[in-house]
Amino acid sequence: MAVIIVYLLVFCSLNSLSIADGLTVSINTTVKIAEVDTTFLSVALDADEIAKDLKQVPFSSPKFLALCEGLSKLNINRPMLYLRIGGTKGDDIIFQWTGLDISSEKYVMNSTEWDEINLFAMKMQWKFIFGLNALERKRDGSWDPTNFIMLMRYTSTKGYLVNYELGNEPDLYLGHRNISIPPAQLARDFSLLKVVIAQESASVPNVFGPDVATLDRDNYFSKYLTNIEQGVLNAVTFHHYYGASKNATAADFINPAYLDKFLSYASKAKTMIKKGVTKDTPIWAGETSSTYGGGAMGLSDRFAAGFLWLDKLGLAARLGISVVIRQSLLGGHYSLIDSDLNPNPDYWLSVLYKQLVGYRVLNVTGSLNPMRQSRIYAHCINSYGSHKYPDGDVVIIAINLDPRNNLLFNMEDPLSKLKADAFILQPVGDITSKQVLLNGQVLEMVDDKTLPAFNSKEVTQPFSLPSLTFGFFVLKGANAKACL
Repeated sequence: MAVIIVYLLVFCSLNSLSIADGLTVSINTTVKIAEVDTTFLSVALDADEIAKDLKQVPFSSPKFLALCEGLSKLNINRPMLYLRIGGTKGDDIIFQWTGLDISSEKYVMNSTEWDEINLFAMKMQWKFIFGLNALERKRDGSWDPTNFIMLMRYTSTKGYLVNYELGNEPDLYLGHRNISIPPAQLARDFSLLKVVIAQESASVPNVFGPDVATLDRDNYFSKYLTNIEQGVLNAVTFHHYYGASKNATAADFINPAYLDKFLSYASKAKTMIKKGVTKDTPIWAGETSSTYGGGAMGLSDRFAAGFLWLDKLGLAARLGISVVIRQSLLGGHYSLIDSDLNPNPDYWLSVLYKQLVGYRVLNVTGSLNPMRQSRIYAHCINSYGSHKYPDGDVVIIAINLDPRNNLLFNMEDPLSKLKADAFILQPVGDITSKQVLLNGQVLEMVDDKTLPAFNSKEVTQPFSLPSLTFGFFVLKGANAKACL
């Protein structure tokens, strides 16, 4: 087993360097600890953006298309990203071949709009997930698939490939809508959805759910899992946010305890799902971001959000969560792309992640320990990235939450003499900056159709990561057995 040793050297309050704590992190490069889906980092477009005015979603904008392409432009001709359209408003959408909005209560999506969404996903070569309205009910309380059958038949005539969810955050229906759909009933509704798909579709769309907002409220999630039939779900989905947007502070976004909320939440979700008939079903974070309610202004759209996002990606992969769907691509303060079609800091982080980080996850000793100021995760290099790194190279994800001290780390033999290509992301100013530096250069589009070059910096050991920054280190020539 090849072992990488990372030593954390902490600067004292003076300018002299001293080893304050012998933090040692070892990475097993012989055997992978998990493998995630090639669509691991995926994105969402909230149904509210569609319902407000689909014409405002810039599907034909050259700049928007260039930014979307940047998230999935890899050296492989197959979809590497899911686009999920779902959210609270999804439970108010109905489909008609032709039609306009009929009331403020429901949104009528017509065939022209459905075409536009599907053609966009196809142009991007993205897999498409659509959240169906679960509140269409018969008198006996069961889901009424009539409108879905109409949508399904139209979809089949066009040859679109669409995957489906049924409802959004059903555990909140009672509190938010004064409607109750018992979890056992919802499980039966999912079984009906599967039957309707088999009858109406020539393809075999996937079904994902139940997209719960919480794990414990009224034991809804556990009751649903107890009642769902084997084989109905292609992935079990849960949502996660760290807290409310209105209460968030910059200090929260770099607080190890705040970041650890996802660790405890996702670990609990995994334990619940791995019981019963869903024990072998893939697990997804089906909607997730920094803070709920649209994100925190001045934080969720700033450099600070990257600490939460990168750590969540690292933890999710380490826990074997197959897909993480980012809320949102467009819309809200937590979006990757702002309302002026400019990239927010998490966009640049996401592009780099997609290019560098592969799907085989390596075990980093201590990477699931709580309250870590220095957070390190490791993967095999992404074989499909536009770089020229060979299989066998290892990419280290490093996060330094220390507000004062640099993080320095070395590799133990036989990797002690390896150099690395560093991709270090820093804010221009403090962590509330909207501008991001990559190895000292501001990241910005060259023009409306061209992303910048993502240039690395070759570094020798000990590797250094400045205070309150994060980045990637590609160990060249690692020749890791797990990655070959």
